[in-house]
Amino acid sequence: MRKESMFPFEVAVFQTDGSFEDISYTADRDVRPENTSYLAPVPNGHKKYGEYSSFSYQVIKQQPQQQLIQTVSKDDERTTWATYVATHDSIMPLTTRIYAFDYMPASAAAAFVVVQLLKCFIRYLIWRNQIRLSCSAEY
Repeated sequence: MRKESMFPFEVAVFQTDGSFEDISYTADRDVRPENTSYLAPVPNGHKKYGEYSSFSYQVIKQQPQQQLIQTVSKDDERTTWATYVATHDSIMPLTTRIYAFDYMPASAAAAFVVVQLLKCFIRYLIWRNQIRLSCSAEY
């Protein structure tokens, strides 16, 4: 089990009446409001916040005083999945995954620049090697 995540992710926090809200979790602090629990009273739930934003959770495995929960948080820019073990007052992150469309164009542009720089460097090496060959042929 991992004790920390690569990035913040959303977790479900449950009120005593069974309602839930999603909050951003980071491993360096307890984010649970008072009189709430990380344990889900029902096996799944979903909230829609607008046309493009939603949050859902699903209990994958139930044990006494412990649950394996998967959450999916979507907005217009990205989708984040998280799987964690929840007890009444703590969370142990297991896996997190993020998909954001804006990373793909930026990665493609960076790869294009790197390829162009490598081509220039290779041309320089070939040019330098040809000068050495011509100088050694004269002697």
